[in-house]
Amino acid sequence: RVESMIRATDFVMWPDCNSAPWDRDVSLYAAHVLVEAERSGARLKPASRQQVLKFLRAWALSPTNSISAYACHTLALARAADKDRMLHLYDRRADLGLLDRARLARAFVAVHDRPRATALLAGAASPASVKEASFLLLALLELDRGDDRIPALARYLEANRDPTRFSWGTTESNAHVLLALGAYYATLPIVEGRPEIARDGATLTNVGDGTAFVSWRSLTLPDASTVTNEASELAIERTFLTADGAAADLGELHRGDLLFVRLKLKSAVDRDYADLVIEDLFAGAFEPVHDAPAAGLPDWVMRTDARDDRMLVFSKKFRLGRNEEVVYTYPVRVVSSGVYALPAVAVEAMYQPRLAARFGAGRVVVRD
Repeated sequence: RVESMIRATDFVMWPDCNSAPWDRDVSLYAAHVLVEAERSGARLKPASRQQVLKFLRAWALSPTNSISAYACHTLALARAADKDRMLHLYDRRADLGLLDRARLARAFVAVHDRPRATALLAGAASPASVKEASFLLLALLELDRGDDRIPALARYLEANRDPTRFSWGTTESNAHVLLALGAYYATLPIVEGRPEIARDGATLTNVGDGTAFVSWRSLTLPDASTVTNEASELAIERTFLTADGAAADLGELHRGDLLFVRLKLKSAVDRDYADLVIEDLFAGAFEPVHDAPAAGLPDWVMRTDARDDRMLVFSKKFRLGRNEEVVYTYPVRVVSSGVYALPAVAVEAMYQPRLAARFGAGRVVVRD
């Protein structure tokens, strides 16, 4: 999927686009992900790999240190290091932040220049973000696994995970942290023996000579009565309308009905919003109407994605005054009879995950 977003000069944000608003950090991140995947055994298409390397060589020449350092880092991991540019950045290392030094150090380790990597990381022990900690941990693991900063960085990353969201915030932060922690745990010794694992009063015992691994996965849905509406500076509401604009009775729907879902965002403050994602999960009885006449998108909406089980709405940057609101409406068809859970609709800022809201869990009753 990431390969499908490669174009002539950059990455785009969706596979069916030829252009889209982006910044260079997004493309550097995408290139890094592809190179890490290849290092882990994934096979890239030769044309994709050549195009990514072309991008990285151009970005390595950027006058912006952060862009150049990240590009040099990823080129070195791809066994295509730009050593001249790496040395240029090394000579200017006093001007580099911790993140750039960690990335450049990882590049020097990749080309077997450990003295320069060591110099770049000298005194680097106080990360200000999980991104800095992640790249510093990766660089130290590759430079010297006995470095006493490594356990502290792993603890820093684990301590900065949001325990209620089970994540570090954005998808990019999650990717960097999991890459670093995965590398860290891969260096720890595996304890051999005959472990006993107890859960819920049951004991599982390894009776062979090898190492036993036990895992389980639990999937649950919360009781709709326990799901509460939540709002921050931003609130979301969802209403269901009939084809003539009247409020729909979700307890008395019929198979074949056409409904219109109105999603409304309302701000409690005067501020700018950007990169919002609305995720409206369908009840099991609903399907999107893919062939609905196109009415154009509201000014605040960048893109929508009607999937089989949900509608996703992506926002542009826009401004709302106190108590102002914006609306997006789309159609769904009622296709199955029965009683169904209606998941809540949620909105979240992709790069400010604490700016989020939820509304309207319930149930749907559909008759033949």
